[in-house]
This record gives sequence, structure tokens and C-alpha cells, in this order.
Amino acid sequence: MNAASVARRRLLHGLAGSALGLAALPSVGAESSAVASRRAAVDRLLAGLRGLGITADDCSVAVEAVAGQHPSARVLDAVWHRPDASMNPASCVKVYTAWGAAVGLGLGHRFTTEIWGRDRSQPLDRQPLLVRGGGDPKLLVEDLEAWRDEILAARGPGAHGAARLGTAIAFDGRRYRVPPESPADFDRSPEKPYNVLPHACLMNFQSAALVRTGQGLGYLPPLPGVPLQDRVQWEPGCESRPSHSFSIVRLPGDAGLRVTGRWSAGCLEGDGRSTPLAYASPLTETESFNHRLLDGLWQARADGRGPGRAGDGIGPLRSVEELAAVCRQPLLRWRSGRSLTELLGDVLARSSNIISRHLFLELDADPGPNPQSPGRPATLAGAENRLHQLLRTAQIPHEQLRADNGAGLSRISRVSARELNALLRSPPPSMPWEEWRDAFAVWGETGSARRAPSIPGRVIRVKTGSLRDVRSLCGYIHPPSGRLVVFTLIVNHAKSSEARPHFWRFVQDLAAEDLAV
Repeated sequence: MNAASVARRRLLHGLAGSALGLAALPSVGAESSAVASRRAAVDRLLAGLRGLGITADDCSVAVEAVAGQHPSARVLDAVWHRPDASMNPASCVKVYTAWGAAVGLGLGHRFTTEIWGRDRSQPLDRQPLLVRGGGDPKLLVEDLEAWRDEILAARGPGAHGAARLGTAIAFDGRRYRVPPESPADFDRSPEKPYNVLPHACLMNFQSAALVRTGQGLGYLPPLPGVPLQDRVQWEPGCESRPSHSFSIVRLPGDAGLRVTGRWSAGCLEGDGRSTPLAYASPLTETESFNHRLLDGLWQARADGRGPGRAGDGIGPLRSVEELAAVCRQPLLRWRSGRSLTELLGDVLARSSNIISRHLFLELDADPGPNPQSPGRPATLAGAENRLHQLLRTAQIPHEQLRADNGAGLSRISRVSARELNALLRSPPPSMPWEEWRDAFAVWGETGSARRAPSIPGRVIRVKTGSLRDVRSLCGYIHPPSGRLVVFTLIVNHAKSSEARPHFWRFVQDLAAEDLAV
């Protein structure tokens, strides 16, 4: 191809791109065909969205192909559409949180939860206790049961009396300081677990399942002292995922919940077996929820062998300030067995909001050595500043980034498609590239992308995002040509919820490229 032909081809590409608000890096030969293929994918996407009433000004797209299989390799060509527009990315902002955690905390990071008391020589049921939260976002009921059994086993043979945990107890969440808000503030759905607010001493996601029991509707795990008014109408049927239409109302004061609506009965396979139907969260403030959760666990099997007995459970709830003054000796330390890599999968593939929020706050955590010197609490502003500092050090552009709470449950989060693509092309240096890539959802198979149509023979890893008026998608595609394609797509429009089929077609078009290198 002579110089005149190359210049003419570049001019035609530029004119075509200008007509649709697109731009592409210059390329020749087979690479030009690749650009044309990707440009056609963007054209088809914009045309499909236009049919929904979504204009080109409501979209932002970045598509880059690199030389080789690692995203940091040289960019061969790119297709853009409004790549520098400031857009709400919804949950795609979690890519920044995951990257920041991998770089700022390190893959060896483990969360710890501590119990402080007054006297190491005294049993745990004869002194006040302070549970000092270390920010573990995934301290689940299974962990608490194991923790309980370890405590009970430590009491020694024959010490199977009333296994009351503490004469009083407090839950220290001073590691984090977040602005006061209601879980209902974001979308008026306080019963949804994704709306649970960060707390450094969070337990079981501050959630309890509503399940069918032999007596009707109940909590799993049990929550003593949280009344449940069951007004459910059970419908016949045994389904693997029972259908339900329900309403959960928190009663005034501390009167628990009222549940009304219709459920299919589901399947019961013997006494004690139940089918989870919904979640109710948060039931109460975090400390009160923790108290009831642990109280139920201790009552359930106080001596490690069977049901509890009279007097079992935990001591009354007290303020952190009151017990921090007297609980001066460390008694127990629970270190999470979950690796940061596992938590990154929860953030990127399963899009967990509460885990994202905790990892984000951990970027600013500066705890003191003990409850008497709790240190400086982490804040959202401090975490965002730390994230920006890490991005500057790594020389990753982020001028338009507004991470807000690190989870994307926000109307003010912002980023540009070009900047998000730049981050995707700069995986954490301390983490193997394949490990980072595989923390994302597998297209058509896992996590938030499991409902997408399968594309056999392609390696596709993505992060999805959705809010009212927002849809986003970003990730990595290995087409047959061998080139790794990095892409970001963001739509901010009232009809964005209708755009999913066009997003799917866009990924299919990018993955269909079949060119020789």
C-alpha cells in the first residue's frame, strides 16, 4: 500500500468517525480491517440505542486492541465515542475499588476481629467484653459459629455450665466513620442487603433470611427479640426458586417486621429444612443486630453439644465508650481465612456493595493499638484521596474520577470511558494478570454476567453496572485474532434499562473478529 493510499484510508476513517462522533488511531492493512470491524460494532450499538430514544450524547465508548495478551501492551488501534465525557459508571466504579485494594492493601491483607476483656484469668462469662471490629466485610454466621465453638472448647472439659458470653458486651466500629444516613435513602429499599451501610464490626452482612419453617415464616439465623408478624399467604407449588410477591414493613419502635404477600410454598425436606425466600435487612442498628445474632447462636448450642439452656446467651448490650474504659486486655483474635483475591471476586464478579465499601474504607484505615487508643477513623473522603494518590503514583489518568463510596450506589460517581479503559490496561502490578482478569465475571456463566448469551470459544471477562437511568459494561475480550481487546461502555439515560440486548450484541460483535495477526 503506497503512501497516498494510506493517507486516503486515514482520511476516510476520520470522516466516518466524525459523522458519528467516533475517532480511531491510524492503522494499516489487516489492522485497518480490525478497526473497521470494531467501528462497525460501535455504529450498530449507537443505531440500536437510537431506536430506543437514547441519543449518541447519552453514551460513551472506548475500545482498544493491544499487541499481545497482556492489557499493558502497546495499543495497536482504538475506536472511541465521546471517550472523555463525564459519566455515571454505576457498579463499574468497583474496578477502581478492587484495583485500589490490591495495590494499597496488598494481596496478603487479612481482616481481624478482636475480643478485649478486663482480665485474662477470668472466664468469658464472668467479665465484660468488647468486640473490636477490624472491618471484616464477610464475617458470616458460619464464621461466628466456628468462633463460638472455639470459645466453648477453650473452657475446658467439664466446663459445660451456662456458656453466657460476657456480663456485658459492646461492638466497637470506630475503625470507620461514615456520614449518617438511612439505608432507605438511596432507593427506598432498606430491606435489601445491598443497601446495608459500612460498619467496622459488621456481622453476617447485617442480614437474616426469611424462610419457611414448620410454623410459617421465620428468621435464619434466629434473631431473639425481633418479632415477626407473618401475614403471608402460602400458595401451592414446589419450585427450586419459589416465586414470591411480598411487602416488608418495619414496625414502629423496636417491634420487628410485618411481612405480607404471597409465596409459593417451595419444598420442605424434613424437620428443620427450609427454603430461603427473601432477606430482611437491616432489622435494627448494627450493634443491636450483632447482639441479637450472637445471642441466638449462643442459645442455639451453648455447650457445643446441643440446644442451649436457661441463662445461655450473651450479656446485655452496652456502649463502646463504657466498655472501652475497662476492657484493657486482649483475649481472642479472629483472623479471616478469606484472601483478598477471594474478596476481589466478590467485588468484580458478584458486585457486592458492602464488600466494596469496606475495601474502599480500608484504604484510609489507621487504627490505634487498642480500644483506649482507637486511632484515626477511616472516612470516604480519605479513602478517595488515597485512591487518587495510588493512581497518580501508577501514572493512570483519573482527572474525572469521582469514586464517592467505592461501590457505585451513587448518583454523583463519575468517570470517563477513556480513564476506565486506562485502568483496565493497568492491572495491579503485584497480582498476576490472569488472576486479576479471572476475578471478573465470566460472560454468560458467572456473577452479574451469567444471564448474557454464551459466546463459545472466547475468553470474555466483564464488570457490569446498573442503576436507575444507568447501564455500564467494561472488561476484556480475547477474539480469535489473538489480540486482547479492552473496552468500556456507559449509557446514562432514562431508558438505559432497555439497552441490555444492545450491550450483548456489542460484545458479540467485538468477540466475532476473526483476523490473522
